[in-house]
Amino acid sequence: MRNVTLISLLSINSLYHSPFITKSPNSMKSILTICNSRFIKQFSNIYRSEKAKESLNLLKSDFKQTLQPVIHISQSEFEDDLDEGSSFQTENIKLAGFKQTLIMHKRNLDIDQCSFTGCMGKMGGAIHIEKSHSIQISRASFEGNSADVGGAGHFLGIISFKLKDSKFNTNYAKYYGALMVDGKEKPVNFSISVVNFTNNRAELWGAALRLDRCGGDIRCTYFVKNIALVSGAFFDFSCKPNTRSITRCCFLSNNCTSRAAVTCFHLLQESTYTKCIFAKNYCEKKPNSIEIQSINTKITLQNCVFEGTKETEIGMKFNYSEFIVQDSEFGTVIQDYSKFLGNLYWV
Repeated sequence: MRNVTLISLLSINSLYHSPFITKSPNSMKSILTICNSRFIKQFSNIYRSEKAKESLNLLKSDFKQTLQPVIHISQSEFEDDLDEGSSFQTENIKLAGFKQTLIMHKRNLDIDQCSFTGCMGKMGGAIHIEKSHSIQISRASFEGNSADVGGAGHFLGIISFKLKDSKFNTNYAKYYGALMVDGKEKPVNFSISVVNFTNNRAELWGAALRLDRCGGDIRCTYFVKNIALVSGAFFDFSCKPNTRSITRCCFLSNNCTSRAAVTCFHLLQESTYTKCIFAKNYCEKKPNSIEIQSINTKITLQNCVFEGTKETEIGMKFNYSEFIVQDSEFGTVIQDYSKFLGNLYWV
């Protein structure tokens, strides 16, 4: 194994057509770390890899105005040696004045305290990754990025995805304004917690977020003032055997023409919303907040609050699905959101 650490790099106005860093398909398994660095106005990718076997860490770094995704890892052919349970641990190491233990899984991407601003791409404005990666993103900012699909990020065939303490603001795409994540067909280790999706826009579908196949948890997350033609905040395409739990989330002032702020699309979908707030969402064709677009879907609402009436806030296209409403309120004017959400903070 060969490990490389790059610290305190500064690159401005790079017009080269080739990526800043690229890995050979035949490269050895390794860990690449970029720390305390800044990349501004880059013509190509900062990191590009095809069929490589490595882990990538981005720590305390800023990426601005790249004309291709900062990270591009294309579909590979290494699944035959993938052991999802395997991992390795490095020694305690010191990077740029702080000490930590890095626990890495095969083909792992770990992003901590980084910002991605004004980056562009066709699939994922800031990050595009295909197939068999474990992703962890924390304390990150994605702002003003754009793409055809997934304005800030586009992740396909992911084994594990954990996103926390981050914000996605003013990103844009034709489809899925901020983020698209597609898990593998079997259950995926998936979680989103304390994330702010605000002012993202999709020209067509999914203003902020689309999740495919992966179930898991979404906690303490805000969807505010996102806008799309179809699905004003969250497009959920999960199905059995995965289930979804959405807890203490706020859907506020999202706007669309059809299919509500939250669209539950796949048949046999099973999701539970607990202690969530739905306020001031607007859908021209109604309902405003949640719409089921398939059959044999079960959506449970536990202790949720809706500012509008039940008839205007939730609905379904077919009669073969169901809403299970438990201790939830409709027609409630909300003056103090913290009363329902607790002392959460806006990241």
